[in-house]
This record gives sequence, structure tokens and C-alpha cells, in this order.
Amino acid sequence: MRYRKISLILPYLIAAVFITACQSTPPSSTASKVQSQPRAVKAPAAVKRSSDGLQDIRWEIQTIQGKKARYFHASPYLMLNSRFQNLQGSTGCNSLSGRYQLQFSQGRLSLNSRATHNSCDHALAQEADLMDALQRVKRFQLQGKTLYFLDERGLMLIQANQR
Repeated sequence: MRYRKISLILPYLIAAVFITACQSTPPSSTASKVQSQPRAVKAPAAVKRSSDGLQDIRWEIQTIQGKKARYFHASPYLMLNSRFQNLQGSTGCNSLSGRYQLQFSQGRLSLNSRATHNSCDHALAQEADLMDALQRVKRFQLQGKTLYFLDERGLMLIQANQR
């Protein structure tokens, strides 16, 4: 009977010995060699701002179709990335992404955007207004640190300030 209990426990004891005997850290002499060798670290490339004063700038949305923009989970903002001609931003709840076409000298801008679909019941009205306005943007006007997104007739859809 005693031998039977030992034979049941013995495999567990052997497994425990093997698990604790494994060493996952290198010996101290190897560790000191690794630490003493300097490693080159590549610095991230700096984001280069476009010289037009419109692209590569975070634009904090102030008004959407005449209504004050509200903060929900994040500040609503837009950013036009000149390198890839893509749009990034936030509705205040969901992330925005898309593409844009810009004719700076004519003041023309068209946006094609979409948003993620997190559940933000309290932010639905603002998000719907913003997505509608973004689809209707055809022109822009830049005055100092304020950007106006306009429809075809020149009516203001979105007002944003440079951050």
C-alpha cells in the first residue's frame, strides 16, 4: 500500500525537479558581456510638416454644422497626412480614417472617410453630423490657425483650430 502511494506521487516529484532545474537566464559572465556592448538604436524619423499650413497638422474640431463639438472619449480632430494623402482623426468616440484630394491653390478639398464602430450612444448625433459634413466638404479656407471646411456653395460645415 505504501509503495502504491509513492508510485503515484513519484512522477509529480520528478516533473517538479525538472521544471525547477531549468534555467532561463544566462550565466552571469554572459550577462555582463551583453550589457557592456553598446547597441545602436535607430531614432524614429521626425514627422515633416507640409509647408502649406494645412497638412500634417492636428486640427481640433470646434464646430460641426453650427453646433459646438463635444469631447466624449477623445477630442474630435482631423489630420491630413501629406505623405500618404490619407485622413486620420476622431469623432470624439470613434477613430476616423480615409483618403483626401487637395488642390491647394484653388482651395478645393474632398474627403472620403469612414469611422470605426464602437458603441457610443451618447455620441451618435455628433458622429452622424460629422460624417455627413465630411462627405459634403468640397472646399476649405485657412485663416491663421483656423481651418474652415466648406461645402460646394461655400457654407461652413466644420471649423477646426490648429493644435
